[in-house]
Amino acid sequence: MRVRIGLHGRTSTPREPPEEHMQQLLESSDSLKKRFGDDESALKLVERETCCANEWIAENTPEEPESSPRKLGKVETPDEPRNKRSIFDDIDADADVASA
Repeated sequence: MRVRIGLHGRTSTPREPPEEHMQQLLESSDSLKKRFGDDESALKLVERETCCANEWIAENTPEEPESSPRKLGKVETPDEPRNKRSIFDDIDADADVASA
């Protein structure tokens, strides 16, 4: 398949995820399916290549490490707020300036 040959030589960046690496091939497969929708043998070839690409993605995608749930420490709230101002003080002051 010409698309596969053209993409096969493409080098990926070291941190490029496998799915991104194969994205152009998968997009080309979608275009080929639309173009050759009435040709059953062509569709089978395109589908086979798509399956191979998806298998390659699955084989080359690193598994995410399993993380244990985090335990949050106890948080204490102060009895009295640090600041005696209300959060609405600035809004009230802006309203007084605007109406003047």
